[in-house]
Amino acid sequence: MVRSLHTIVIEVDDMAAATTFYRDVLGLKTQIESPYWTSLDCFGTTLGLHPPFVPGETPRGGVVLCLAVADLVAAQAALRAVGAWCADAFHGTPSGAVLDIKDPSGNPLQLIQLGLSV
Repeated sequence: MVRSLHTIVIEVDDMAAATTFYRDVLGLKTQIESPYWTSLDCFGTTLGLHPPFVPGETPRGGVVLCLAVADLVAAQAALRAVGAWCADAFHGTPSGAVLDIKDPSGNPLQLIQLGLSV
C-alpha cells in the first residue's frame, strides 16, 4: 500500500515563529510558506508545519507521518476492511489529496495521493 515517506508534519501554534525557527535558526530551506502550511526541505524529506488540526485546540505535540500511496480510494477501503480508523473525506493540499488515519493506539497519520484533486 505505502510507496514512500512523503512528509513529516508538525502542528504549530504560531506559524510565523515556527517558520522562523526552522528556516532561520535550523537553516532548512523553505519550499512553500503561508499562514496555513509551510513546507521545508529536510534533507530530501518534506517537513511540514501546520496549524492545529482541530481549530482552537493546542497542538498535541509530536509529529504526523504523511505516507504516499498510489491509490487513496483503495487505501481507504483496505483500512476500513480491517477496522482501522480513517476519515470519511479527503482534503486537498498543494501536493495532492490527503486522508487522515489513526494507528491502533490512536496516533494520527496521513496518506497522500500525489496529484489527486478533491
